[in-house]
Amino acid sequence: IALSACKTLNIQAPNEAYLAPKGNTISSEIPVNIALNVKKIEQSINQSLNGLLFEQDNINNQDLKIKVWKAKAFQIKTINDAIEYTVPIRIWSQFAWNFDRFGLSLSDKYEANGSLNLKYRTTMSFDKNWKISTNTTALDYEWIETPRISAMGVRIPVAGIANAALARSEKLISTEIDKYIARQ
Repeated sequence: IALSACKTLNIQAPNEAYLAPKGNTISSEIPVNIALNVKKIEQSINQSLNGLLFEQDNINNQDLKIKVWKAKAFQIKTINDAIEYTVPIRIWSQFAWNFDRFGLSLSDKYEANGSLNLKYRTTMSFDKNWKISTNTTALDYEWIETPRISAMGVRIPVAGIANAALARSEKLISTEIDKYIARQ
């Protein structure tokens, strides 16, 4: 009698079945307000960036030198998820040309300088790992001091050439700003 009472029951498991979610899934957002003291950031940037900002000699293996200085205080303002800022700079460059053919050798060096306000907008976002991502675009520029080249004692305006050079450089400068922010 004791042996017949210890039986193991064999219960059949139900068939697996999964229901697909109804409708589209909705992603959630958590709004996070970040308060920035823009004036303190502006003061900090202006205190840390003074004088000569950039200098390079022999650009592209040519006799070309460039120096860039801070001309005035940087100005910063926020608009929604973007920061707009004005970067006033003074640029000096020196370049040389050389003609050496048929026994004739000519060369000369020229200097050019000017000052301008560069205006940019940087939008910020966070990726899925909370790493900051930026996208910088050039908004505008205005000449404070028209660029001029000094040749044989005469200062000649070269705004057209400088404007073309700036137009070609806008994307490069914006990309460099984003790279700098990413390294911080």
